[in-house]
Amino acid sequence: MENIEYKWSAHRVNMWLECPRKFYCYLNHYPTGPVETKYINTGLAVHDLLEDRVKSIIRDPMEYARERNVSDEMMDTFNLCVKNGEQFYKYAGIGIPERTIHCKFTTPKGRRVDLEARIDLIADNAIWDYKTGKKADKPEYKLQGQLYHFATQFAYPVAKFISLQTGDIYEVEQPPKDFIPKLADRYIDSIENNDYPAKQSYLCEKWCPYYRYCKGDLQFVFIDDVKKDPEKYGMVSPFKK
Repeated sequence: MENIEYKWSAHRVNMWLECPRKFYCYLNHYPTGPVETKYINTGLAVHDLLEDRVKSIIRDPMEYARERNVSDEMMDTFNLCVKNGEQFYKYAGIGIPERTIHCKFTTPKGRRVDLEARIDLIADNAIWDYKTGKKADKPEYKLQGQLYHFATQFAYPVAKFISLQTGDIYEVEQPPKDFIPKLADRYIDSIENNDYPAKQSYLCEKWCPYYRYCKGDLQFVFIDDVKKDPEKYGMVSPFKK
């Protein structure tokens, strides 16, 4: 493809690594049915509050819970994360609050990529990402941390993930400098070759929102169709010098 750049993020890359077939359905906007939002809403409310705390904005935590529609079922989790989040900031100190970084680079094969990295906090000479779940060391967080290192041009020695429920911290060191560009080429090869194999497991039927399409209703789009209307598929955008 000419004169375009590929959109990239930790969410997209991790989904592709998890299952290219699932990633294909995501890019093509296949319907997923009802989506459970209670965990998402709770996480957003906590992130909003902590971002304001870094900016010295003090509001009643319940205001954030109401604005993000945190359910009664999740209030204990919300309050625990807020309490631990306050302690976390006393430990980490004031830093650079949440920001979205766009890192544009060219892969070894000459593809243009726009990597979007949303970082929660840069403080104490480290990149911080806080999670409202119980685990700070999920496998996908390693790649997320590596992408953060690349997006910030390896300016910080470590990326740290903290669970605001448990206080556990997971540290990700810098990857080799050519790791992310080479991974981007593998990702783009998959798209340009229309190569989306399914990684099947016993979890698919219960947890994958695209399971019914994968089992028979999936219609693949050929790369020529993507070239005609790349924006439709959310893969690429016009490249501007």
